[in-house]
Amino acid sequence: MIKYELIDNVRRTITISLEASSPHERASIVVNGDESLKAIATDILSRSHGAFGHIIGEITSPIDLDSALHGSAFKDYRIELTQGKELVSSYDSGIPEGAVT
Repeated sequence: MIKYELIDNVRRTITISLEASSPHERASIVVNGDESLKAIATDILSRSHGAFGHIIGEITSPIDLDSALHGSAFKDYRIELTQGKELVSSYDSGIPEGAVT
């Protein structure tokens, strides 16, 4: 599992998490906390891109979620990784070198 705490400039707080056990495992995004901030963050995430250009939408991987949360769309928020640091310690694409994709 990977989990983040996101706080806006008026101190509303939400948690954003994925029930994933590996960096590339895809899972549904779970957002809990302040309802208005939850709506804003969910909307931003639905239009954000992950580490390798994937659209986040409602289902994503830890690496893509981490990349989106640290992108410019969330620059005005304080974001703290509270669980699952090992899932995003490296942004390895998982694609073997020389593979055609």
